Amino acid sequence: MADAKLGWRFVPSRTGRGTIGGRTVDYAFDAAGYRVRRAGEPVDLERPTLLFTGESVMFGKGLTWDESIPAQVGAMLGLQSANLAVDGYGSDQAFLRMQAELQHRRGKQHRD
Repeated sequence: MADAKLGWRFVPSRTGRGTIGGRTVDYAFDAAGYRVRRAGEPVDLERPTLLFTGESVMFGKGLTWDESIPAQVGAMLGLQSANLAVDGYGSDQAFLRMQAELQHRRGKQHRD
């Protein structure tokens, strides 16, 4: 989906499917546009969370959620992870996406 600041981002609240090397993988996104295990399992913004950003490698292109770096690091540390990475992003886009997410979280803390 088009994004005025970042160029593009994944469509929230949807599950897409991709085939790479003969392997079909589902990619689920919650309402905030984070990659998640299943669309019905959104990132809980109230819990301590590891934020990951980047491009296809961090996104986990060609990998199931459980095979992705954010999922594996979260499981090892016993913390929730939020995968903000978007396929094809440059370092500038990844930085801007993380910056916007941190501003959103700070604003939410001040409203609560």
